[in-house]
Amino acid sequence: MLEDGGLLYLSVPCGRERVEFNAHRIFSLETVTRLASGCFLKMVSISVIGKEGTIIQVEDSEEIVHFLDNSEDYHLLVFVFRKVSR
Repeated sequence: MLEDGGLLYLSVPCGRERVEFNAHRIFSLETVTRLASGCFLKMVSISVIGKEGTIIQVEDSEEIVHFLDNSEDYHLLVFVFRKVSR
């Protein structure tokens, strides 16, 4: 349970939505944000962790959509969500 105003940190692999190796789910950015909004969570920030361990702070969700669409692989995204009042 998360109280109003509380922060949720969530990391998931994101890219073209699919299941890899019959077990690992890759989520689209749209799916993550849709599920979060259904739980009254507002996105505060997104960071991308690349394969080399580089961390990219993303200011604009359109920027990350473009980045993911032009990538052949998936990336680990770290979301920060804030719980809002219902």
